[in-house]
Amino acid sequence: MKDRSAKDRNLVLRGETWYFRKTFGERTVWRSLHTTSVSTARLRRDDLLWKLDHGASMEPKPIPTIQQCLVAFEIVANLRGLKPVTITGYKSALRTIIRTCGRKGDFMYPVSILSRKMVLQYASSVLSQSKNKDRSRITIRSTLAQARSIFSKWAISEAYDNFTMPDSLRGFLNANPVRPVAVKYTCPGDDLRRATERAGCSLLGKNKPLYIAYSLCYHVGLRATEAKNAQWAHLAKTDGEHYRLRVKGKRDKVRYVPVHKEIVDSWGDANGNYILPGATRTARHTLITRTLASWMIEIGWDAYVYSKRAHELRKLRGSIWYTTYGAEVAQTWLGHDNVATTCKYYTDLTKHPEPLAS
Repeated sequence: MKDRSAKDRNLVLRGETWYFRKTFGERTVWRSLHTTSVSTARLRRDDLLWKLDHGASMEPKPIPTIQQCLVAFEIVANLRGLKPVTITGYKSALRTIIRTCGRKGDFMYPVSILSRKMVLQYASSVLSQSKNKDRSRITIRSTLAQARSIFSKWAISEAYDNFTMPDSLRGFLNANPVRPVAVKYTCPGDDLRRATERAGCSLLGKNKPLYIAYSLCYHVGLRATEAKNAQWAHLAKTDGEHYRLRVKGKRDKVRYVPVHKEIVDSWGDANGNYILPGATRTARHTLITRTLASWMIEIGWDAYVYSKRAHELRKLRGSIWYTTYGAEVAQTWLGHDNVATTCKYYTDLTKHPEPLAS
């Protein structure tokens, strides 16, 4: 009991909130510690005692606004070397959650609006408007994970040192409103695979840009972003029948993918730096994500079963490699970190493989 009294000296509990209180002669310092956790209260109490002993300012740290957090996070994240697209994605995810819960404007709301209640409200809103519940659950978990990265341990210690984070944030970070969805690849049937090959070949004479987008995903097994960034300079001839394409994948990991000479010849002569036609990055993005996706739906790819569009063509190519050359070769050409990923999300076209140990 004596140990607990010593630990909690200068701490007063009012309702569910802890306060700091210390008297110096005729002066009494009284501060809310903005927490219901006694361990957090002790840390903040120790910080105030240090300031009193060293003559530092006793002004309480304010609770930041959402906008202040976004600005502070971006500064520290850039110093840490996070990619701009990653930072933008995290910020966009947080804004999406807040907007979905009915709050608009310039995000000058205090961080205290982020709570377990907001997480549940966001998940409920998304699911209520969804036709594919499993897909929505995946989206909810992904969006929450990105938004929560703004308040990861390193961000709180490095970016928000001048602020006090409210207790409600703990509920926002820990709430799990939906269960994980078991993802299993549904390999398209023979009829859809043959229809895709026929329709893809017919694009060569009808729509050359769309054909190249289809070919980079289906024949070369590239992700949409990799297809956008593929350049003619990255192609090198290995023998009379084959080229190899240098691909920079996730986390800048480089791999080399074989491409048959007939496929490269079908793309035509080099016109610009990028294999995928398009004067700008936006034009290439639209071609690979929207135009190709619409074409796939037209030829029979169910939008709910095969929701990733261009990535489904990559999965199909990976399954063909898996069947023809084995899991390890498919893993190398697809750029997976380990062979267990290849076995889990891709399939042998003659049987469903058991996942290998990672």
